[in-house]
Amino acid sequence: MKLHNHIRIKSTALGYAIAFLLLVGLICSGLLFVASVNKRIERNYSVNEHLVFDNYFAFLYGIERATLGDLELPHPSGDTSIIHVKRWGAYMVMEVTTRHGNRKLTKTALIGNKNKDVLSAVYVPNNNQSLKVCGNTKIEGIASLSERGIERSYIAGNHYLNDKLLYGSMEVSDQFLPTLNENFKNLTLESFYPETVKLDWNHKDSIFSFGTRTTLITQLEPIVLEQNLKGNVIIHSFDSITVKASARLENVILISPKIRFEKGFTGSVQVIAHERITCEKEVHLLYPSVLILNETKPNNSEKKLEILLANKSKVLGGILLVSQYPDKRKPISLKIDEGIVAGFVYNQGETELIGKIAGHIYTQQFVLYTGGGQYNNQLMDAIISEKDLPKYFVYPEWITSSMKPQPEILAWF
Repeated sequence: MKLHNHIRIKSTALGYAIAFLLLVGLICSGLLFVASVNKRIERNYSVNEHLVFDNYFAFLYGIERATLGDLELPHPSGDTSIIHVKRWGAYMVMEVTTRHGNRKLTKTALIGNKNKDVLSAVYVPNNNQSLKVCGNTKIEGIASLSERGIERSYIAGNHYLNDKLLYGSMEVSDQFLPTLNENFKNLTLESFYPETVKLDWNHKDSIFSFGTRTTLITQLEPIVLEQNLKGNVIIHSFDSITVKASARLENVILISPKIRFEKGFTGSVQVIAHERITCEKEVHLLYPSVLILNETKPNNSEKKLEILLANKSKVLGGILLVSQYPDKRKPISLKIDEGIVAGFVYNQGETELIGKIAGHIYTQQFVLYTGGGQYNNQLMDAIISEKDLPKYFVYPEWITSSMKPQPEILAWF
């Protein structure tokens, strides 16, 4: 009987086979790992996309309602959004937090109401006197005035230079200014108390989140601002506030009897003063900024309570002058000295305009001080044009709209 010879395999060949199998196993394991990681990444991206989409949808939903307080909004994806809306000076702040399990996304925006009414470019209550114009004065848009309308005048060597007295149409105004919105009739520090928490004054650059209660920094002594401050903070002094040109302020609120911006300052602020606001030369208050002068007690001094915009100063947003103790002998005053205001001006006192209004101005009366004299219902070298206001521009809702206003996002934080 013949035995078959056994086939012998070299040990090196067996080693090669084992190494090959290990390599194949490693490659397959690597592919499975990569596939698993990609799946997790894809799932994470999907969750993040849903968070972003649902957060933005919640913003749109909240804007349509724009009601103060908190609102919970569940989404079909399983996310949940909390919409929080509060007043922030002349505007509103909306914060939306969207959650998915342990993840969350928070966005904050400044909201304003866009008035859908047709507003006058200039409105002066019917006092049975004409509005007199001289120099390079030009009015474009609707002028709401007394039946006597507009007349040419001649003052200090200046006669009227343009072809038409009005580049637009005229309407007869009522005896009084349109009623001021209830929200702005008497803005003071106390108006913000329910939402604030006090913090000691420091001189550090700071960012204040709208996700927390409003920070209130207040002191008896004058305050000088020269740092960078942004967000949910109110700076208050019982004496005065001076804002240096080097300061960087964004969407903060300043409250004091007297507030002064030094020459060259640029920033976005909301200001509430009770005696005086001064914008020195080349001060630029960016959109959406607001100046409010609220006379909260009788003026027993010889000085007028006023807002002053010096040469080449700009305010993009709105200006409001309101008095709790109106006095015809000492009216609150707005003086725009070759400056520019874009937006809506509402003044229960007198306005001296030697500059430009791009938008709308409602004032109790115009006045001009020149050559040692006072001229009532007089404009010289003034430009008032509602046509120069960009369509996207949302100004403060000083007067209540007869139509439902359209809330819009002014700025993201």
